[in-house]
Amino acid sequence: MSRATREGGRSMILVFDMQDSSQLPSIADPFFQEMGAEVTFEPVMNLDDLQRGLAALK
Repeated sequence: MSRATREGGRSMILVFDMQDSSQLPSIADPFFQEMGAEVTFEPVMNLDDLQRGLAALK
């Protein structure tokens, strides 16, 4: 999804299944290096991940 921001720039929401946090640099770097983009990450999880995380609290 791509849309314009109030400042006149463009934004994009990209959803992907990251198996390990070590994948983050290889995913993000092309946006910085090739497009000069400002990148913000918002981690999310599916129901199975949430249940495993909550079970670890017990």
